[in-house]
Amino acid sequence: MAMVQDPMTAEYDRMPRSALGTDLADYVLAPEQMPEALVKYVQHFYVNGAPRAEVAEKALTNWTRSWPCCAPGPNTTFAATARRC
Repeated sequence: MAMVQDPMTAEYDRMPRSALGTDLADYVLAPEQMPEALVKYVQHFYVNGAPRAEVAEKALTNWTRSWPCCAPGPNTTFAATARRC
């Protein structure tokens, strides 16, 4: 998880803007919002050990919605499908 301070709230905004430039930030928040977001993140079932099959199924469903051209066939592994994309 990558959390970045909102550049509008930073005294010096070069580091937050640089982090945002990577397109890897999961959260862009003012500093006072970060603790609550962090607590919600660590309480999320993905982090706290949801049943693996359930997590994998949800991840695959979300992934195929985002990349329908790469949806796996009945005998295709997830890894092989990811390489096709």
